[in-house]
Amino acid sequence: MEAAFFGNCKEAVHAHLHTEEYEPVVIEAMLEYLYTDTYTCSDSTASQAIFHMDVNVVADYYLIDGLLKLSEDNLGNFLNALTQAEHLPVIIKAATEKQVDRNLQSLVASASARFMESLVDNPDFSSLGLPNYLRNLIFQACASQIAHMKSATVEVQAKLNASLKPCNWALREHQLPGREKRLAPRRPGF
Repeated sequence: MEAAFFGNCKEAVHAHLHTEEYEPVVIEAMLEYLYTDTYTCSDSTASQAIFHMDVNVVADYYLIDGLLKLSEDNLGNFLNALTQAEHLPVIIKAATEKQVDRNLQSLVASASARFMESLVDNPDFSSLGLPNYLRNLIFQACASQIAHMKSATVEVQAKLNASLKPCNWALREHQLPGREKRLAPRRPGF
């Protein structure tokens, strides 16, 4: 809030907090945070994500670092809890229209990457006309998920190969002469 009253904000010139451009519920969340170090959101749909974005914009404007971080955490928790892509086009659109910071855009891009298979068939997503920076963030998030899955696959394959060694030993010990077969371990990777 120091920035509002002592910085370059119009509030510093007039010594009055101007909140007309923000929804009252967002200002209430900011004030709640200033008194309690938290804020509440009662919605449980896409509007909750948009609410966290609005709180983030206000926190960024008034340079309230703790509220900025909390709104990022809350949006991240909301997006991580999503089990389907139903509300994502609305959330993505809001992220492109609002002046949210790069961290929030990355959170939205990561959620989009998780549901990319369903999003590409969603007409609401297809018609968004995403700006290039957000497309790039989504592609980077997709690439990151692919790299993570490849790494996990190599790890699982190595464990599988290690678990086959005792099986091969047991087969060799109990084979009839002339019938030597082995369980062939697979090479890690693709």
